[in-house]
Amino acid sequence: MKLGVIGEPCIDYIHRRGTSHEKQFGGILYSVVSLAVISDGQADVYPVMNLGEDEYENVTAFLNRFRNIKTDFIYKSHHKTRVVNLYYKESASVISTSEKKTYDREESSTEPTLPVEFSQAKETLGWLGGILINMVSGTDIKLDVFKKIREILINTSIWICIIL
Repeated sequence: MKLGVIGEPCIDYIHRRGTSHEKQFGGILYSVVSLAVISDGQADVYPVMNLGEDEYENVTAFLNRFRNIKTDFIYKSHHKTRVVNLYYKESASVISTSEKKTYDREESSTEPTLPVEFSQAKETLGWLGGILINMVSGTDIKLDVFKKIREILINTSIWICIIL
């Protein structure tokens, strides 16, 4: 099976009080890696995304470590990859009380990575078995692009899953 994942990658910097910051890959990269791992090699995963040239080599080198992640539809952009800074007020990320858990953090972000254009997604639509559109930021794809994808796939057996 061949699965596509459309959305926005980002670079997360995790800041915890009393420790140095930690750099992690974020955005749809979580979904891409998760699908690759849970499919246990039974599916090839094709991320369809724009990635700034500032992180292109780092992210593609990481994804290429998974034999079933195919990077053919990752497009290098001159526009930088979104950076998200997550500031946790305590060293632990979750504050638990007897009644609830609170995630005590502040978040800031740079500009979004460029959204996926229809021309970038179109070439995958005829042969994928399913598409996950992971709207991490809300600007991952534009509404008109989503409508065109839906129009093409409406009478096919390809499934679409959207995470908002």
